[in-house]
Amino acid sequence: AYVSLAALQELGAPDALSRLELHYPSIKTIAQDKLTTDDLTALRTALPLTVEVEAWREADPNIAFMINYLSPILTFGSLIFFVLAGLLVLNTVYLSTLERIREFGVILSLGAPASRVMGMVTLESLLMCLAGAAIGLVCGLGLIALGSNGIVFPAATAEMMAQVGMPTELYPTVKVWQVLLAVGFAVLTAFFAAFGPARMAARIAPAEAMRHTA
Repeated sequence: AYVSLAALQELGAPDALSRLELHYPSIKTIAQDKLTTDDLTALRTALPLTVEVEAWREADPNIAFMINYLSPILTFGSLIFFVLAGLLVLNTVYLSTLERIREFGVILSLGAPASRVMGMVTLESLLMCLAGAAIGLVCGLGLIALGSNGIVFPAATAEMMAQVGMPTELYPTVKVWQVLLAVGFAVLTAFFAAFGPARMAARIAPAEAMRHTA
């Protein structure tokens, strides 16, 4: 229930309550903070100068500081996962190519150009990365859709978060550029991971390839 400060002071004791908070249930993301600008301006105009009207960032600068650095931290963490994924792809493509050196030697001995062998290895890497990206997008977007109405934390966790001013319900979101970035990284990873193994397979001598053992 939302009541005026004067009414609460009258119910409790004079000047016992000194702060009121206005919550917007319809505002679920930080990007929507601008929707409160008009209300802040109206309150600051209507209320006397002795009453301080603050947005949540001004009222709790510590939480605002944490959120400002949350995005860079998540970006750095995502970069680490991207690099690890790229190394896994490189390892998979390299081992797969190494195990089929004989087959590539046969293809080269039959007159296939080196570019054909390189194209085969690169295409395989590309299809593998795109398949992984597609599966990841389906799973990720599905989880975001399931949590679109809000992810509620357990009671104990929610209580601790509320004590430090953090929301007890989170709303996951995804932007188009994030999806495009993930797909673009998958494509680049496929080409870079396939370059070395494809070059190795294309330059090996057919006679040497026939004697190769993985």
